[in-house]
Amino acid sequence: MYLYYKNSKSKTQIPNSLHVTFRKTIPTKLNPLWLYWRFISWLKGDAFYEYQALLREEIVCTAYVVPKNIKFPFIPNNGYHIGPCYTKPEYRGKGLYPLLLQHIMEENPDREYYMIIKDTNIPSIKGVQKVGFQEFAKGQKNLLQQWVIS
Repeated sequence: MYLYYKNSKSKTQIPNSLHVTFRKTIPTKLNPLWLYWRFISWLKGDAFYEYQALLREEIVCTAYVVPKNIKFPFIPNNGYHIGPCYTKPEYRGKGLYPLLLQHIMEENPDREYYMIIKDTNIPSIKGVQKVGFQEFAKGQKNLLQQWVIS
């Protein structure tokens, strides 16, 4: 089972005490799915990016930001899906994931953000809740690999 989260208007400001820097790039993974979503985003005149959190120029945490598309039918037209996200194991538990999410939302404050998290991924759930995401539904993937609310 997956939990569906949406950012709320009330956000908790997390201080950047680690002096993390951020970078927005074109996705670095060159698999067919990412290339497809990049192309679809380009056709719509929208963006599909990879955001990176860096400590001393080392990429320690990443998150993809994908505009609404057929894979996410529940997202409104101005909405974005954040994910997948990844933090290097040696940097987990230091608050980098919430900082990166906070940065993404601050850079595009007029957007709504959605995340889909496996219900057993407690660290990720706690991370999104730190920056004001709230659970709004439960669901799964269907046979077409689309996310559906049950």
